[in-house]
Amino acid sequence: MSGYALPRSGEVFFDARGDGRALRLSWHPDVDLVVLSLWNRETCTTTFRLPAAELGALIEVLSQGMPAAVPGPAAPPDPGPQTVPDLLPEGEEHVPLTGQHHHPR
Repeated sequence: MSGYALPRSGEVFFDARGDGRALRLSWHPDVDLVVLSLWNRETCTTTFRLPAAELGALIEVLSQGMPAAVPGPAAPPDPGPQTVPDLLPEGEEHVPLTGQHHHPR
């Protein structure tokens, strides 16, 4: 079985049923979208484009439906006010590894 390509900026979640099913989340800050796509092995079967402005509502609904016994993700520490964006030097590109994908600031 070949590997799975990761979104350039996002994450991959594997279906509990296995058999190569996955949900891929990819950020597209240039157009203010989050794209959710369903995959069956290496074939994308459908996509859903969620406007970034609606992401908070989706997260809220998901967190409300989470069983009390399942701990939620730890909240990241508040970095406080930032006056300068955290950018890489011009020409350098960060390619995140699995588990290192973060929402763009």
